Amino acid sequence: MASFCLMRAAPPHAGHAAVVRVMRERDAVGPWLVLSGSADVDSRADVPLSYADRRELLLALLAELGLEAPLIAPLPELKTHGWDAQWAAYLLGAARAALGAEPTQYVFGSDYEASTFRDLVGIELIRVEREGGKSSRELRRALVSGEEGLLAKYSTELAAMSSAQRQRIVANLSRADA
Repeated sequence: MASFCLMRAAPPHAGHAAVVRVMRERDAVGPWLVLSGSADVDSRADVPLSYADRRELLLALLAELGLEAPLIAPLPELKTHGWDAQWAAYLLGAARAALGAEPTQYVFGSDYEASTFRDLVGIELIRVEREGGKSSRELRRALVSGEEGLLAKYSTELAAMSSAQRQRIVANLSRADA
């Protein structure tokens, strides 16, 4: 089997780790692939870190949670996509190239992803429930606002980040808002 998922992980949170965990539980043999979306974007409001930074943070979070890391490959943005057949073909082609095999499982955590892949024959769709209602958008808000309740909610994710990485996210978000 060959399993894959798509995530920006901007920044990564427990929901991203849950997708990786389920991918490995459902496919004990692998290979397992994370396609890291928006790999060509260095800084904007919804992607405040480079691909290299997001990859490093995801690996640190997975290690913090005791999860073995999958293959992580960059996926540049397809500038003309919606969640449609063109996007599905682009994503599937990238997964084939990175895996060197035909993907058999797509693991995801959002409903709009399911609608893109529902008609693809031969790929099992595996939906992962949101982990504690966490989101990258909310984690970015916690870092900028410093709100104690939000920071507590993301304590595991923050433990996997260096203070320099946190500062870079806040600085990039401030620059994107300017």
